[in-house]
Amino acid sequence: MIPRENHVRDYLAQRLHVLEPGLRLVKKEYTLTNSQGTGGRIDILARDRHQMWVVIELKRSNQSAREATQEIAKYVELLRQEKRLPVDRIRVMVMALEPQWRELLAPISNFARDRKHDLRGYVLNITDDGCPIDARVIDLLLEPLDQKITPVHVIYLFRDPARRGPCWNKAIKLAAEAEPPRL
Repeated sequence: MIPRENHVRDYLAQRLHVLEPGLRLVKKEYTLTNSQGTGGRIDILARDRHQMWVVIELKRSNQSAREATQEIAKYVELLRQEKRLPVDRIRVMVMALEPQWRELLAPISNFARDRKHDLRGYVLNITDDGCPIDARVIDLLLEPLDQKITPVHVIYLFRDPARRGPCWNKAIKLAAEAEPPRL
């Protein structure tokens, strides 16, 4: 039986060192509001040893996993507005048990690539009563590389690096002298 989320959250809030040394609890169930009336509750709000704000979200079911990126985006934006923070001062940690990562991996990987804040996923290992034992970082999916040669690409092949330098310098000079495109 999977323990209730609030039970895991309470245990984890007391043992943030399981995730990362130096994490300090700010508040469990940190309430966010804004002038438009939307809001929410961050499962755990913490600070790291570099004074960065850390949003920690627990996902326990596949249904909540499907909503994770929308929820995280909202929480990060509301926290930024409330604390008047630049985006690079907020980190996000998403915690889930192994089965939930099947639903989380693709959207969280995409979200992490598209955002400027540090977002990491963790598989949370817990005891039968919900006590966190450890957390393992998830390897997010890499950016798919679909690079194709286009009509504006030019490929130069050189026998050795000594011949590449002068050609590269000439290309930089010609690019700098080129007339900008007219719009």
